[in-house]
Amino acid sequence: MIHPGCIVPLTGIGLEEQLTAPSSQVRRAALPDEEPGDAPLRLLLAGVAFAAGLTGLFLLVWPGSTGRYFSWVLDPPPLASLIGGSYVASLFVFGATLRRPWSEVRGLVAGTLALTIPMLSVTFFHLEVFDFGRWQAWAWVLLFVASPLSFGTILWLRRGSPFADDGPLPPAYRFISGLLAAVFSVVAIGLWWDPVETARVLPFELPSFGGRVLGCWSSFLAFLGGWAAIRARAKEVQVPLLGIAWFMAGAIGGALRNFGDLGPTGRSAAYLLVLGTLLVLSLASWRAAKVSASRL
Repeated sequence: MIHPGCIVPLTGIGLEEQLTAPSSQVRRAALPDEEPGDAPLRLLLAGVAFAAGLTGLFLLVWPGSTGRYFSWVLDPPPLASLIGGSYVASLFVFGATLRRPWSEVRGLVAGTLALTIPMLSVTFFHLEVFDFGRWQAWAWVLLFVASPLSFGTILWLRRGSPFADDGPLPPAYRFISGLLAAVFSVVAIGLWWDPVETARVLPFELPSFGGRVLGCWSSFLAFLGGWAAIRARAKEVQVPLLGIAWFMAGAIGGALRNFGDLGPTGRSAAYLLVLGTLLVLSLASWRAAKVSASRL
């Protein structure tokens, strides 16, 4: 016997059909935005989430031994933990999109190009750091060749898909989103231009390649903030804004993991304060978008 409270109205399928239709049909009806290409997209997102989470776990647990398991020697340990925290954040960000409609995932998918294309560029600019006698080095290069091709193809095939038609992000939080985009853009440009000099404001040193890799992560976050500021639709911007919050939480976790290896106390405290401020701003903007969407 099916309890009446377990039956929920679904778009495009009535109560009688819910009771008699195959479970797969009911699931499809529950996802009105689902398109034929959604299965490959969700498989790709799940693969990114799994690979990123596993990599991040290794970097957080063994930040001083990257030469044994990572694609290149990722030094110093605070940088390894910071990037490890970013990978763990990717697990939650990409994993949370698996059941969301395309209109809400599009910003994140587009944002991957702001990460992977610059990453591929700086990789070819710093091939000397890789030992191509190890499979991990080849895996890094192949990953950042395949990723923009995969996500770019998805964006191209869905270029005519409608955007979310929902309420606006409040103006104050649209401004905050633009501010986040500007901050991360400045960080990305500084790290790409001269990572060693830019690292003077950080509580740890940065090698040239490691700093530019960090710049690629910053350009990714800048894109997410810019997408939220430009699109400014309540449902559409929730994934990008929550993504920024997760990455800031991952950065804080990475800093705490190697807190003893950070520089002067004052600089370390300022670093954590900035990360915490960015976390609060992104969470507040995400919350505002969620409240606006719930009022529709």
